[in-house]
Amino acid sequence: MIRLRPETRHTVVLLLGTGITTALGLAYGVYATRMLPEGSVGTFAHALSIVAFLQIALGPINGTVAKFTAEYAGKGELGRVRSLVGEVARRVARYGAIVLTLAVVVAFPLAAYWKYASPGPLILALLITFVTLLLSVTRGALRGLQRFGSLNGNTIFESACRLLVGLPLLMLWLNATAALSAYFVALMATLVLARRQLRGVWAGAAPVSIDGRSVRRFALPMFVLMLASAGFQNIDMLVVKRALSTADADAYGVAFYLTGRAVAVLVTPFNTLMLPMLANLHGAGRSTQSPFLRVCGYFILLAAIPLGLFFMWPGAIIHGLYGDRFTGAVALLCPLAVVRLMGHLCHMIGLAGAASGRFGFLYVYVIGFIAQAIALGVCESTASAIVSALLWIQALTLGMLIVGRVRAWRRSRGSP
Repeated sequence: MIRLRPETRHTVVLLLGTGITTALGLAYGVYATRMLPEGSVGTFAHALSIVAFLQIALGPINGTVAKFTAEYAGKGELGRVRSLVGEVARRVARYGAIVLTLAVVVAFPLAAYWKYASPGPLILALLITFVTLLLSVTRGALRGLQRFGSLNGNTIFESACRLLVGLPLLMLWLNATAALSAYFVALMATLVLARRQLRGVWAGAAPVSIDGRSVRRFALPMFVLMLASAGFQNIDMLVVKRALSTADADAYGVAFYLTGRAVAVLVTPFNTLMLPMLANLHGAGRSTQSPFLRVCGYFILLAAIPLGLFFMWPGAIIHGLYGDRFTGAVALLCPLAVVRLMGHLCHMIGLAGAASGRFGFLYVYVIGFIAQAIALGVCESTASAIVSALLWIQALTLGMLIVGRVRAWRRSRGSP
């Protein structure tokens, strides 16, 4: 009988779940972009990029809960897990509601700045982000407990619910607000499911106080890491909506959505697995180098599949999905997929540093993010200029992060 390494076994389980989740999500995204009229496609993609930006930037909530859940559960301290989840959920609900209220007020002038027909899609993007943060607490606990089957069921349920709700909505109202409403409804239903999934985890375990200071010490640099990752992966779409014409923004939005989904289906399992796996190895005094390289190798090998498809048949893909619409997206598919690949590799290297509690790599990451923001501000006139800036800056940042990771491994082994 073949015995798989733990990271391989977990990766297979997560890939299956993520594959189904992304297939359902892609089906809805393609259907929505096919149905929406001109102008609404760019608004839909732009609103989703805002959601993605905020979700990644606030991702430390999930990662922090996962890390400390894994530590507490490994010691059999389920009472601490219960306290951790309850305390973080209360703080997210309390402070998130305050920030959400202020953000909704700001959404009105921002909608005009980004050329939205109405502030509805932007307000929905904020609501989606708020509910996602609440859901990320319970998903972080499932992740830390390594209940990946339950986590798969949770994400699949969300995507299926979104599709079932979104299809009739878009038959009644053809606008970005209707398309985004399906995300909000699905998240609310999934939040109810997630709470039921965790109910039996700490049954009979009394709450035990946690060291909030250590949680905050870990969370702060993680927020910086995730903010830089969010900028790397989404800031181009935020620029495009205002900088380009409606037709060009729609085409860029389609390419952004397809490449983001194609790479996300492959990287999500590895991102989910990376932090708790490497944190456990580091805590046990074991080397993280080989598991990290294996996980990155799996990702690169799998990512070669969509990259090859986007390189060889970009026109056939766009024509097959959208007919003669969005022909401007054809030339963007392959280079944007390479951009997404490099951005995710940067993030995975960052997770490796975070797992060992060393955040020196953030200097490179933050400088790279700032350089990218400046470059996009200068080169925002055409889609090709934006993509070229992304390729050069992310390649340079990735190279510097790789050098830093190699040096960290050498120091850990006592090499000069």
